[in-house]
Amino acid sequence: MKSLFASVIFLYFAAFAQGQDSVLNSQNFAANVDNGTWLIKFFSPTCGYCKRLAPVWQQFSAENLQSLQSQNFHIGEVDCTLYGSLCDQNKVNGYPTINLYRKGVFVEEYTGPRSTDALAEYAKSKVATT
Repeated sequence: MKSLFASVIFLYFAAFAQGQDSVLNSQNFAANVDNGTWLIKFFSPTCGYCKRLAPVWQQFSAENLQSLQSQNFHIGEVDCTLYGSLCDQNKVNGYPTINLYRKGVFVEEYTGPRSTDALAEYAKSKVATT
């Protein structure tokens, strides 16, 4: 049992070391988003636009996660097919939706270009205003 627990902890931290964003759900959303600034992608894995954004989001996260986290800025995602009520609570009406939160409060929806550079520029501009 201890080795299973240790393996889970190791994989969790290994994912973050590789620049993985946080997978948020109904159980951990509020506790996480209440701390710092969060850029969160709400998506459906069957959505064509979401499939197109997925590699861009992954690259954005991999390239920027560590530098942003050092400034208490976090990157997360919510699968709305699994956590539809969470997406409804956050007024997600289409996919993908990218929202900015600061200390648990919705700030704005990101409506800019869906490119790695544009997302990084946006995130860095929001770090500067926190």
